[in-house]
This record gives sequence, C-alpha cells and structure tokens, in this order.
Amino acid sequence: MAYEGPEHHRRLAAVITERSKGIGKLLDGVCPSDGVALGKDGRCPVCRRRSKRVQAASEPESTPLDTRPEPSPAALKAAAERLFWERYEREKAEREQAAPALAGCKVHGAPPGQRCWNCLATPKKSRADVVREKFMTPDGFLREM
Repeated sequence: MAYEGPEHHRRLAAVITERSKGIGKLLDGVCPSDGVALGKDGRCPVCRRRSKRVQAASEPESTPLDTRPEPSPAALKAAAERLFWERYEREKAEREQAAPALAGCKVHGAPPGQRCWNCLATPKKSRADVVREKFMTPDGFLREM
C-alpha cells in the first residue's frame, strides 16, 4: 500500500480540476485529508485544517496596474547597450578631466599629453638588482657598513 501525502492530493485535485470544472468545484468544499465537507469558514470539522483553495477563491482578483505592452527582447537589449555607451562616454570624459596632464617624454620625444610607449616598454630594475647595487661591490663581495 502506497503512502498518499498532501502532495499527491494536490496533484490529483489539479488534474481533476483541469478535466472537470464540476468535480473541481465539489472538491473545493472537501477536506483533502479527511474527505469531509468544509465548514463556512473553510476549516475541516474533523482535523481543523484550513483549505487553501477556499481562501484563494474568496480573495478578489487583482488587476495589473501597468497595462503597457512589454517591449521586445531586442528593444531591451538595444536600450541597455545605449545606456552602457552613454555611461562609458560620460565616465571617460570625467577621467580625462580628473587625470593630470602627462608631461611627455624628454628621452624619446613624445608630445605632452601623450604617453611614451618606449619608456613603458623598458623593464624596471628588479629588487635583486637594487639590493646588489646597494650592498655588493662590483667584484661580488658584500660591502662593509
């Protein structure tokens, strides 16, 4: 014998309600666990369980406040892309105003306001090189302090 829980009764009631509105209306007034007719307040007289179907039927149907048609996915994507590019241009202009003017490169002759890509490409000294210059003699021995 199989266990028939509340989920089973809900599914069975949904199928019956879909197939036959008359039987569905009869089931709305019956307790799903005891099979007894519900009272006027929607409670079962045996188990005192309140039926959710009776509560849902007594609530007034709400009407949607926004009756405008939904925009298409392509229109939503285009609007989001337009907002992105507007924000991008605005933030780019703010960054350019806030950034200090670049002085230019005296070694490679880059004009003021532009970066010298040659200077950026030259590698910096590593920490080991800096320590070597500071604490070691040219012949590889530690300097006396």
